[in-house]
Amino acid sequence: MLRVRFALTLAALLVAAAPAAAQPAEGSVIRKEGEYGGVTPGEAPEKGAKPARVAKKSLNWLGFTPAEDGSAELFFQAVDPFTVSQRMEGATLVVLLEGLKKQARNTRRPLDARFFDTSVARVTAKVVRAKRAKRGSAGHPAGVEVRVTFKDKKDAREGTVRTEKGADGMFYAYLSFPPPATPGQIPDAVDRPQ
Repeated sequence: MLRVRFALTLAALLVAAAPAAAQPAEGSVIRKEGEYGGVTPGEAPEKGAKPARVAKKSLNWLGFTPAEDGSAELFFQAVDPFTVSQRMEGATLVVLLEGLKKQARNTRRPLDARFFDTSVARVTAKVVRAKRAKRGSAGHPAGVEVRVTFKDKKDAREGTVRTEKGADGMFYAYLSFPPPATPGQIPDAVDRPQ
């Protein structure tokens, strides 16, 4: 009997203390479905907006921008400058962002770009340690490794790189890709890590 009374009292306290689920947090921005709420490269922050706390030597944002003509652009945002190197591994482009040691939580999620009319299908990022060159395999320095999978092997190529310091004070690197050879493809399967 005492246990039941205790359990009911505890449940009543938890229900009374919990915030209402349907109420947005104070000061939060409510966006309509489909409205983009992420980073727009190079834009100055809104006046009166609190600057976001960002870690040093960290990839803060990984973005994908499709263009009307079928070309695509990936962008990488960090506080500190970093270098970009690219290499092809079969039909996958491997991009190494040297000088970065960490990732923001959101950059660990893959970008699924299959349904855009571009050559890019999927983008993943992970932190990698330095690897020494061995017989038959190349080494690489430490950094954040970004893998870009393409819809068609014919479109697999290195991107055009440009970098800039944005109006928001962040460092940006951009990778541009031309339109696909055969537009309108949506692959059934994309190389996914097992």
